[in-house]
This record gives sequence, C-alpha cells and structure tokens, in this order.
Amino acid sequence: MRNFYLDKNETLSSRKTLNKLSNTLLSLLKQKSFEQISVKELCRESKTGRSTFYNYFDDIYDLLDYFWYFLRLKMGPLDCDSCDFETYLKLMLEKYINFLDENLDSVNLILKHNDVSHFLLSSFRNYLNDVVLYEIQSSLYDYKSDIPKDLLAEHYSNAIITILELRYVYKKDYSKEEFIKYFLELIDNQKIKFYK
Repeated sequence: MRNFYLDKNETLSSRKTLNKLSNTLLSLLKQKSFEQISVKELCRESKTGRSTFYNYFDDIYDLLDYFWYFLRLKMGPLDCDSCDFETYLKLMLEKYINFLDENLDSVNLILKHNDVSHFLLSSFRNYLNDVVLYEIQSSLYDYKSDIPKDLLAEHYSNAIITILELRYVYKKDYSKEEFIKYFLELIDNQKIKFYK
C-alpha cells in the first residue's frame, strides 16, 4: 500500500480525490458485494481517471484498506488523551455503535450484499485488529502481561467485532448500554470464571 493518506504533506486536492473514491466505494457497496466492484467501475462512477486511482492505490483491496481509515476519520476522534486502555476500548466501541446507528440504512444495504463470510467484513476485522494492536504497542499504555501483544489485540478486536456483529448482522435485541456492559465483561478476564 502506498499510504499517501498518511502523508503529513497531503494536499487539499489529494484529500478531495481520496474522499471521492471512498464515497464512491461506499455508494457501490450499498448496491453490490465488494467482490463485484472493479477499479474500472469505481473510476467511472467517481469520474476519476484510472491513472489517478493508481497514483494512490495498488488495487481495489488497497482502496478498501484506506476506506476503513476514511470511515474512522468520519467518526471523529475518541477524546481519550488520559484514559486507561479499557476506557479507550469502551469509547472505541461506543463510537462505532453511534456511527453505525446514525448510518443504519447504509449499514443494512451494505450487509444485504456482503454477509459475514465475505471479504469486506474480514478486511474490517483485520483493520480493527491493526488499530488495537497499534494502540497496545503505543507508549500511551503500560503493558504488563506474558500474553503476546498481537494475541491480546486479536482478543480485544474480536470482542468488538462480536458485539458489532450481534448488533448489526444478527440484530440481537440488546440496548447499546447492555452491549457495552457485556463487552467490558468480555475484556475483563477477572470477571469470567469457569467451574466444574
């Protein structure tokens, strides 16, 4: 991935192009599965030249990686400068739930064409795992455990994904507050005990 979108010298023009491509991908995902979308169609619908597309991305999968970043920017910052890691994860889940609730019609259309086994949701899983791993590895949080960081990130991101799937894919009838409570219990391994 070229990661132009992470470049601090990004221009207004490049931001507009990246937003246009991302918004077009979002629009197409409401109509068909990710696997059915081609670079040619994306460029035609966004009125962007193929050479411009390839200046930013290697392929459609590369754009999808950026797309998750794009949506995270649209959600806004977490406002968690001095919070502990559990609070950070709780705020992240709340942010996702609020954003998805606000865009529920779009979410339902996308899920209509992209079920849980499709590449789109597996890509989101990978993205979220990378975000959580980055936060664990950052110097903002102390980490005192024998559990490898990548395994811990997988655990936390899977807990978030499970909650999101239950709420939006399987439409379980729990309130947002209940989902947050269950999530916090899932990530607090001291609260879950197994007895024989």
